Amino acid sequence: NNSQNKFDMESYVTTYCNGKCDYIFILLGINNLIGSNPFGTAYNNIFNDCKILLRNIHSQLPNAKIFLSTNPLVSQNGGIGANYNSNDVSGSFDEKGWNHKIFEMNELYFELETDSEFTEYVTVVNTHAQFDSDYGYPFTQKPVNTRFSTNEVVGTNAVHPTNQGYWMIADALFRILLSN
Repeated sequence: NNSQNKFDMESYVTTYCNGKCDYIFILLGINNLIGSNPFGTAYNNIFNDCKILLRNIHSQLPNAKIFLSTNPLVSQNGGIGANYNSNDVSGSFDEKGWNHKIFEMNELYFELETDSEFTEYVTVVNTHAQFDSDYGYPFTQKPVNTRFSTNEVVGTNAVHPTNQGYWMIADALFRILLSN
């Protein structure tokens, strides 16, 4: 709510959802992970901010069910450098370092399902297990080297899925919606 300079889900739901909102789907954290050290404590800060967001939503929409998506793995075949500055700490880590960060963050999300404060209204959706991180991101084909004409698939963006990639995430969310 810009006029009051506050987070206002009630006004949003009134304006855009005819005053009713049963389900909210959230995918967050990947941009926060970009600048975090994979072996640091940044996960706790991100997780605490996530809990603040969930509490705010729940206080304003107490009957809405919140589905929190895990973060999908980044592209496993390149493209990592397309999404951060060269002075960013994430530039020091390949996909294995990124995978570590994502699994650490996702583990924290799963704690919400057993936390008595959140268990009633938050369900964590395991989208990272249902996402094809080799082909769900933009890629191109390039020669394997200057001596061979054989091409390989090389990612061009490691954290922003293609339309098909977003549809894979949507498929996982739709399945969880059907089961509720």
